[in-house]
Amino acid sequence: MAFMDKKVKQGHTFLLLRQTIYILESYQDIWVPAIIILFIQLLVLELLYFAPRYPLSTFFGPIVQTFWGEKYLHYPFNLIELAEQFQLAQIPIYIFFSNYLMAVAIAVITDINRGQKIILGKKFIETLRMYVSISMAACVISVSYVGLIKLYDMVVQQASLIDPQKGILYVVKMIVVDGAPYLSLLIGIFITTLFAFVLPIIVIEKGKFFKALALNFRMIVRSFWLVLAIVILAHVPFGTILLLRTTIVKFSDTVFPELRVIILVISLTLLIVIDTMIYTAMTIYYLFKKETT
Repeated sequence: MAFMDKKVKQGHTFLLLRQTIYILESYQDIWVPAIIILFIQLLVLELLYFAPRYPLSTFFGPIVQTFWGEKYLHYPFNLIELAEQFQLAQIPIYIFFSNYLMAVAIAVITDINRGQKIILGKKFIETLRMYVSISMAACVISVSYVGLIKLYDMVVQQASLIDPQKGILYVVKMIVVDGAPYLSLLIGIFITTLFAFVLPIIVIEKGKFFKALALNFRMIVRSFWLVLAIVILAHVPFGTILLLRTTIVKFSDTVFPELRVIILVISLTLLIVIDTMIYTAMTIYYLFKKETT
């Protein structure tokens, strides 16, 4: 039984968002995979937080000392570097866990649309059979994102060499260098939009990655602006957190470095909610496009 009205099928962004919120409020089972993702993220963050302390320091101490330096094994510098260390851990978490768990949530949404009884354990097992394709999708998305970020880092390095302290070149330098967190967010939004339907297609069609990728691009060509609008609107709350992180934390390195950890926990929680919303919206939209063609 479908849960999307005709106007949403025609591509009305806010109606699709409203339907997404309704589904997420009405069916709590969709949130179970998201909660598991959050648990894994917090577990990794906790390990990194206690890494400089015994007994974890026996293993992590030499690694931190080699890549960051001796001082980052001690307070407050260990907390200052925690965000970067946690960011490095995001790629393996995303590839091996997060994408698979989001696929489980998509499988639950698919059963809701079909009017079937939701059996979570069964969804975990069924989705596990598609794990190779899901992981391949995660790898391609990760490589695409990291590749664009590396290119942007090269631009930042070049911009930081600009000498003038006024004029158009100085403005460009400030935008590129000081705006790095926000431009990185825009890169993430673009990558999310570009691959928005890959995971839903793999789960719904039970297909292989390359077929799903091709169909995803066909869907994006037809619905690019709708998908981009959904992704941008979903990220609006994170923009507020990002602004907070780039202002308050900037002045609290040695005064209150624990603030970095607090904002990091808020950020990762919010990002998981955002991902759940986006994939729910894309799944709903794909299901009804599929039904009407």
